[in-house]
Amino acid sequence: MRLLAIIILNLFLIISESFGQPNVGKTDFWVSAYLPSWELNMGAYVAGINHANYGQLPVQNIDWNAFTHIMMFACGPNTNGSLSYGNLGVIGRKKPFNLIARANGRPVILAVGGAGNENWGEATSPANR
Repeated sequence: MRLLAIIILNLFLIISESFGQPNVGKTDFWVSAYLPSWELNMGAYVAGINHANYGQLPVQNIDWNAFTHIMMFACGPNTNGSLSYGNLGVIGRKKPFNLIARANGRPVILAVGGAGNENWGEATSPANR
């Protein structure tokens, strides 16, 4: 009986060691930030570089250390299946923002959808697949 108890105890120790320590204090969580494109302000107007800077959040005020991923809202489908970027697609907003986010080590996730877009049926029709 004593031998059996020792064997079970050893098996328990081996199995528990294989799982390692719990993740107490571990900080590799996914933390998302949500940014509606109409709130983004890319800075002072420069002809041919940035436009539509009516947002309340200047890009230089974003705390890039507060999150791991940023979700940029939004684009929606056109009836032919392509994407309409609305005010996000204005020249000088999308690409410069992506470059700034990447320079800060943050991936940009593009949110597709939004209220009032009636094109989903045609955009996902067999002709557009």
